Amino acid sequence: MSVLEIRTAPKTDPDGRRMRELLEAIAQVERYAVLHALTVHALAAIGAVLWLGVAFPSILPDGVRRFTLACFAAIGAVTVAVLVLERRWQNVQRRRMSENDVRVLDDD
Repeated sequence: MSVLEIRTAPKTDPDGRRMRELLEAIAQVERYAVLHALTVHALAAIGAVLWLGVAFPSILPDGVRRFTLACFAAIGAVTVAVLVLERRWQNVQRRRMSENDVRVLDDD
């Protein structure tokens, strides 16, 4: 876990706009990281159901197997979209960090 040291600069950012943009980018990165973890776990859970349906075809009816496969595909697409958005906001966060006086303090 890293800690950010953010120093305010009233002379270069009198209205606090750059600070707000930085804090918004940090919050968005955190939100998308949580969504990323959630969608990957959902894929794992649905993948387990799919595996059961393939390994033991008599357990799951054909309609349930198709529905599960459709859900897996949809959540897979959502996962890819979340990854793209997470990367985008990470780039925005890096840019905002370079605009502000920010140091990363690692607790190594």
